[in-house]
Amino acid sequence: MALSLLRSGYLHADAALPPANLKYCSGAAMILGVPLFGSRISPHFGSSSTLAVYEVHDQGICKKHIWRIGQSCFEHPMGLARKLADSDIHILICGGIQKQCKEWLIRHGIRVWENYRGEAEEVVTSLLASETLFQKLQTAQKGGR
Repeated sequence: MALSLLRSGYLHADAALPPANLKYCSGAAMILGVPLFGSRISPHFGSSSTLAVYEVHDQGICKKHIWRIGQSCFEHPMGLARKLADSDIHILICGGIQKQCKEWLIRHGIRVWENYRGEAEEVVTSLLASETLFQKLQTAQKGGR
């Protein structure tokens, strides 16, 4: 995904992630998308023009990129949702989100975890460290929520 987005000009490497936070990725990585307001999780899904894209594997962050989406998403509330559905993102971690957008993303195969707030990287790191992320995935794969 990162290569396809880099080639399209949507993705820009983020130099702010210290190399110590990166882990070697072997096998398939899970891709998380986090709408941003500065470095924090955006309070509302549709109001962000940037998205942090994290590739995680073995309970650690392998890569982080910033996807600069631009203003075109604001023309219609579903603009950002459509862009996400066209990407390889597996899970959206966001603040608030409209019911219509959430349901549409779920129907298109993206898991939506809402009502998170704080520094995006701290939230992702916390989810990974506590194994909450992987527990939720196992529960969802077994048919739970």
